[in-house]
Amino acid sequence: IPGALDALNRIAGDHFVAVDDVLSASRKAEHVAARHAFVHVPRSSLALSFPRIGRLIGRDHTTCVEADRKHAARIARECEPS
Repeated sequence: IPGALDALNRIAGDHFVAVDDVLSASRKAEHVAARHAFVHVPRSSLALSFPRIGRLIGRDHTTCVEADRKHAARIARECEPS
């Protein structure tokens, strides 16, 4: 899926991590944040299903649902006025 792969490369670059790190089983905070951001982009921009996104990154669809929820919550916290 070209749009999703472009997003993966862009998000990895934005988070200063390698694409392999986003796709790995690493639980380092920076890798997890990039992975969560990646799940959110194809879901919102490309309207891909969670099972399809999960297949792209080697995760179960429920993991993708949770990643999208956590990413949305993080964005809401960051946009909240102090």
